[in-house]
Amino acid sequence: MHLSHTSLKPEHQIIRVPSCERWRIQRRLRELSVNAWCSTDGYLRVEVKDYVESAQVWSVVQQFIAPRTDLVGWLEQCWS
Repeated sequence: MHLSHTSLKPEHQIIRVPSCERWRIQRRLRELSVNAWCSTDGYLRVEVKDYVESAQVWSVVQQFIAPRTDLVGWLEQCWS
């Protein structure tokens, strides 16, 4: 599958992640130039502008919250 930089209408997404990981996820997304912030209500909010940013958000969140066995399985599938 090929992801292009096709623009979408920017959407604000609210992501429920463990509070202990919220700031780390936000920092990593900002390093990738994805607009993300931790709101006062305790949620991580992300502005997704295109399909690439959507994939980046999914990938970063998975790195922080997915069990190691799931990540290893996903990586092995990619190598197949």
